[in-house]
Amino acid sequence: MVNSWNLLTKEEYHLLRRVIYKDITTAYRLQPVDGSIEAITALLEEGHFMACVTSQQGFGLQIAKEYFSYRRLPIPCYGVGYGKSKARRAIKLRGDVFFDDDPPKLLQLQGAVPYLFLHDWTFNRSIKINPDIIERAGDRYTCAWERFYERIHQIENGQFDP
Repeated sequence: MVNSWNLLTKEEYHLLRRVIYKDITTAYRLQPVDGSIEAITALLEEGHFMACVTSQQGFGLQIAKEYFSYRRLPIPCYGVGYGKSKARRAIKLRGDVFFDDDPPKLLQLQGAVPYLFLHDWTFNRSIKINPDIIERAGDRYTCAWERFYERIHQIENGQFDP
């Protein structure tokens, strides 16, 4: 996500990744995004299938898997590799909805997944997106995971078209 916005040089980004991904205890120190654990737990309890599709591979992917295990969330993780599209994995999983915080990665999923949601953060809020393709989940006043949860139910009830 950081590198997609060119906030760091490629070398700085890879150095930061090496620091973060050198120790499995990173998984235990990561703090959940506001509302994420509650929304994920509720969706799983309602019978929804959820998976984590990440650009990470190797040790970074292991940290993601350990994070979900540590949080007792039965979510499988799939690593596609740095700079690669997540579309093939999303198609293989037959995903209906994809939630990410990186608009370029979401755009690569156009046509592969019917519902694309952007996790809205301060760093990506000013990025222009086509709302006919990607919907922003959350804003300054509404938790993105809370809005995402609501949208899932609207999709289920046929009240929300892609």
